[in-house]
Amino acid sequence: MATGRQEVPTVKCIIVGNEGCGKSSFIQRHLTGQFMQQYMPTFGITVIKLIFQTTRGPICFEMWEGGKAEYVRSEGPNPFFKKVQCAIVMFDVSLKDPAKNFAAFRAMTERVSPDVLKYVCGNKADVKLSKPNNRRKKIYRCTKMSVKTDVNTLVPFQHLARRIFKDSSLQLMSRTTMLPAPVEHIFEETEVEEGEDH
Repeated sequence: MATGRQEVPTVKCIIVGNEGCGKSSFIQRHLTGQFMQQYMPTFGITVIKLIFQTTRGPICFEMWEGGKAEYVRSEGPNPFFKKVQCAIVMFDVSLKDPAKNFAAFRAMTERVSPDVLKYVCGNKADVKLSKPNNRRKKIYRCTKMSVKTDVNTLVPFQHLARRIFKDSSLQLMSRTTMLPAPVEHIFEETEVEEGEDH
């Protein structure tokens, strides 16, 4: 007997990148709409399902995030890289030399089948750099985004969904309302004269 429930296609998506580049914040941003202000390193493997509505129906990205030890583990089969269907490679564009760390994690994705869909994104594009770095322009083709200010955060999922559904016109809707990142207010003592409106 048919229940009428729509089966949501689910794909395993690993996210890799150097420590502190914003992988956990990226996932939580889509899960709750909140921005994680405090850095919390990931230990072990975390799996979170993100369901997006698209013009072709819903799709579920089963996001696998691991601590650094999970990427380099050599003893026995590594469940992190097993049956991967797509991968998001993230790096921090605000680093002086983002290519150094990114290259190592790009090599890690080569541990999976070459058929796995990969998407490269550079986070923290909102950070103003004190000095320009010409190497930053040449490293790799990628999408610059900011998890903090919610700029281009849907782009990786939309690109992957288009490849999965084989539909270049597919549009992906935001999963939840993206709340603005908290801003620290610094209050200074000021003298206010009586009778003035402020």
